[in-house]
Amino acid sequence: MTRHLLQKIGLGVLAVVCTGAIGCGGGGSGSCGANVAAEWVLTENGAQVSCLPGDEVDINVESMQAPFACGAMAGTTPTLAGGVSYNISLTLFDASNNVLSQTPTNNVFVPCGTVTDIGVVEFSLTP
Repeated sequence: MTRHLLQKIGLGVLAVVCTGAIGCGGGGSGSCGANVAAEWVLTENGAQVSCLPGDEVDINVESMQAPFACGAMAGTTPTLAGGVSYNISLTLFDASNNVLSQTPTNNVFVPCGTVTDIGVVEFSLTP
């Protein structure tokens, strides 16, 4: 019974993916890539502060993590499937891989053929 349920779920996911690809491929091109971009600032006690050497920011799109040097202050993910809604969050790590700050997860629709900029994210380092 569990196997049958997993097969039904798998077919449902496949149908959604295929429908999304047809809906945004345009003229049978089959190309439906997109990216997510973000910028960030760090604050402590209300004042903007700098990243420390080795700090990293990950843009998390579902289970995919796109890492960037914190000092870059911005990043764009690798190509994702467009025409899909994703759960997206950002995480700030120190050089020892400790989480310093994390944003709430937001559901964002990412249209085909675009770079969806989720804007400037603030990482507060105030305890």
